[in-house]
Amino acid sequence: MVNNRKQYNSMNQGQLIWREKEEEDRKDERGRMDKLARREKMERTFHRIKIISVLSFFIVLFLVDAYCVVSCLSYLNRAHVVTEVGHEIDISEYKPKVERYDTSWLFNREEDDIDWNRIGDYKVRFIPKLFGISHTLTISVVDTTPPEIILGEIGEDECFSSIDEAISRDFVVIDNYDGNITQNTKVDYFKKDGRNYSIFYTVKDSSGNETVMKQDVKIGNA
Repeated sequence: MVNNRKQYNSMNQGQLIWREKEEEDRKDERGRMDKLARREKMERTFHRIKIISVLSFFIVLFLVDAYCVVSCLSYLNRAHVVTEVGHEIDISEYKPKVERYDTSWLFNREEDDIDWNRIGDYKVRFIPKLFGISHTLTISVVDTTPPEIILGEIGEDECFSSIDEAISRDFVVIDNYDGNITQNTKVDYFKKDGRNYSIFYTVKDSSGNETVMKQDVKIGNA
């Protein structure tokens, strides 16, 4: 009876040891499976990162190439604009573009200190932010308006005692840029017939704009 109990206890102990060993084997197996799963997950993640990196590289390369192409294809409506002194123009109308598409966002704009009331040539530069071709817009502020000669009115029957009296009458010459240039006026005259004379007033401003005005007068009494 005692032997049977010993045998039974030995069997139970053996089964217990076997079960513990089996449980440890299962834990080891699960640990190996977990490690394998983590390794596979890391490999898949690393693979995705490599694919994304390569794609990102080619996308960036494509964008840079596209930027360069668009920047090089950009052009100005006009490279030279002329405006009258005192008349300010909208520079944005002449910004770089490709066909009808605005590409000014690809460029930094640098411009001279433009004085619209002063004659001269001014530069507006469109410089690519990365790569490409720079564009320069030249703005010429010019004066093409001739001076104005303001003469006093002469009555239909008004006569002068001499030609010197006729040409010494007061008059004023005003220019849009130079101001009062009366002192620059040249006065000539010639006799048409009898008592009739023609007086010519000729004046030129600093920009070379010339005005000639004729006025007919009568000299002496009838």
